[in-house]
Formats: sequence, structure tokens, C-alpha cells
Amino acid sequence: LESGASWAVDDSGSTAGLVLVRPWGRVLCAPLLAVDPARRGRGHGRRLVAALREEALRRDARSVGLEADPFDGESLAALLRCGFKAGPPAVQLEWGGGEAPPADEEAEVELEANDSPAPEEPSSEELSALASALDSALVPDEWVARRRAAGARLVCARTEAGSLLGAALVEAAEEGPARCPLLLLDESEPFGGLAALRAALDASGVGAVSLVAPARQSDALRALLREGARVEALRLRLSLEGFPQRADLRRAVLASWR
Repeated sequence: LESGASWAVDDSGSTAGLVLVRPWGRVLCAPLLAVDPARRGRGHGRRLVAALREEALRRDARSVGLEADPFDGESLAALLRCGFKAGPPAVQLEWGGGEAPPADEEAEVELEANDSPAPEEPSSEELSALASALDSALVPDEWVARRRAAGARLVCARTEAGSLLGAALVEAAEEGPARCPLLLLDESEPFGGLAALRAALDASGVGAVSLVAPARQSDALRALLREGARVEALRLRLSLEGFPQRADLRRAVLASWR
């Protein structure tokens, strides 16, 4: 709630549905959109989607995105009726969190981590360069800064020459593994970059992380599986598009004045 906005629809004095949104660069993400199953079919979902559209226009977003369970046919059909378009599938993974080292090895591991200087923080330009290969609409600078201000950690891995191999944003969870809402890898070397990033996470004291990887990024997905990631679920990316850019609106207004 602190980093986004939310709306709820009221039905007979109780909450019938709610939506939570977070900005992701020029994309508005909806990590939660739910309607009480007993009160579906009454237009509550359409009211929530209408609020999403208004917020996307207010923020000058290019699209609204969310993840859905492809096996929940009723919810998926309702979202498609509201105008969402099905995109590529994604895989929810849990990565890391193996057995802790024996007591006599723990001090040695900690000493090695302390002796190794932490990699230099990635610049905005470096993050943007990695992000552009993932999604041309993704502008991570402002979003990463806001999440870090809320307590998230940015862990990165570099080559010996100093080039950025990968970066991961890690947020603590109330229970279960930490969340990793952003994982960027140099596509020219996904396997080596991921191994280096896992080592950096371990050296930083980060255990298991939960993340979602697009299935179309087969190299990165294979690298994650090879590095010990476990598949938790299959997700389907949905998007709501067709939002005019503010510059276009300004041109239309000026033309009408003339």
C-alpha cells in the first residue's frame, strides 16, 4: 500500500472485491485483483478494472499487467472479458536455500565473505542497459530507488574487469523465502552470470528467494533450473493496453485550439 494504491468495492456493507497496484516504470502492475467467488457476475470486477484504467491514465502508463493462474478458468475468463489480453506464460520459482553449512565451516564462510569487497553498486545506466534486453518498456531506476527506500536490498555480481553480470532486488517476506521482484542478467552470459549472482546473494546472507521468470526467456530459465531453482507454479501474464500517451493528448488539444 505504501508504494502504490488500492481500491475496494463494497456490497451490502462488506468488501466484495479489491485491487492493489504498484508502478513498474511505465507499466502499472496489479499484484492482487480479487472478487469474492460468491459475488461474482455482479460487475464488481469491471468496476475494479475501470479504476485500474483511470489510474493508468493518471500515471501515463503504457499498460496494466498482472499474473493469473492459467488453471483457474473462471477467473481467467472474467479477466479476458474485462479487456485483458493473454501474454506469454511465466514460471514461479524458488531459488537457493540449501542446507546450512556445518558449524565448523560457518565461521570460515563468513570470513571469506568479509574478506571479499562488495561489488560496486550498479549505476542507473547499467541497470537500464540490462533491463532493456528484458523489456523495452521497463525503466527500473525510480522503482528500484523506491523499493530500496522501503528496505529492499540490491545485490549485484561483476566480472573481474568490473562489467555488470547481473543484479537482483531482494525484499524480505513475512514468511517463507524472500521475494525477488527484479532479476537482471547479461544475456550474453546467463549461466556464468547467474552462478556469480547466486554467490553474491549467499555472501550477502540472502537465503532462498521466490521469483517469477518469463518462460520465453529460455536461456535464463534453463540457467535458473541448472543452478538449483525449483518450479513452484505456472503463471500467465495478462495485460491491459491501448492507453494514449500524454504527449499525444497534448497534441490533440493544441490542434483543437487552433
